[in-house]
Amino acid sequence: LEFRRVLFRSRPLAIIALACSVAVFGAAVAAPVETVIPAPGFVDFLAIDGDTVWATNTGQVERWSRDGKLAVTPLEGACGAMTISNSALWVANCKAGTVNRIDIRANTVAASIPTGLACPDGEMNVASGAGSIWVASDVSGVISRIDPSSKIGRAHV
Repeated sequence: LEFRRVLFRSRPLAIIALACSVAVFGAAVAAPVETVIPAPGFVDFLAIDGDTVWATNTGQVERWSRDGKLAVTPLEGACGAMTISNSALWVANCKAGTVNRIDIRANTVAASIPTGLACPDGEMNVASGAGSIWVASDVSGVISRIDPSSKIGRAHV
């Protein structure tokens, strides 16, 4: 069993891993090991993808592990909480008013879907569920539903 947790301490990205090993008749628990990884810039929102952490930062989205920064995907205006679904990271772009699909294998922007954003100052969420990607796209209460397989907006709710 392995547990990972992400913390902030004066803005460096910190990853804590707790490893547990279980014997047939008893359990031995290793002490928690903390790793602090400096993350320059302004790390803001996070999404966890198994062994890695995605973070919005100034003008880009970064992928981190306990070994450090693994990849950078340029995305000027990346903002808000992200979600991982259908082998992709979904992140809003507050400057363009879009939801962007980042291919998590290639670390590239694979699609940019114009949805509008209800809160373009960045305090918002992109969410996944019921086979779709969701974002509040207008201050009047409109929610946009995106089909992750076709990468196009399906409906406004």
